Amino acid sequence: MIHWLWKYSGKCFGYRDGKDLWTVSGRHVGKFSGREIYGPDGQYLGETDDGRLFRRVKPRFHRYPTFTVYSERTAATKQPDLPAKPPPDGYKDFPEV
Repeated sequence: MIHWLWKYSGKCFGYRDGKDLWTVSGRHVGKFSGREIYGPDGQYLGETDDGRLFRRVKPRFHRYPTFTVYSERTAATKQPDLPAKPPPDGYKDFPEV
């Protein structure tokens, strides 16, 4: 099942499909471990809560196993952007990946 995700800036970033994070353009950029997201190199990318993506200002040094990204998918129909919100204290907006 696809769950759409937005950055705190309000920009529609992409979606979660199972344990995988996909951009609107169809790139596989991350894997979920609970609410945390890790890149193909195992490095922390950010987190999600209530459909918004954000990143700790001081990320923890936990690593995820490395993985090979899937082939690109057809670009998804982008969902409308949402109003910007300030990220929670100690967090910043999700990076461009």
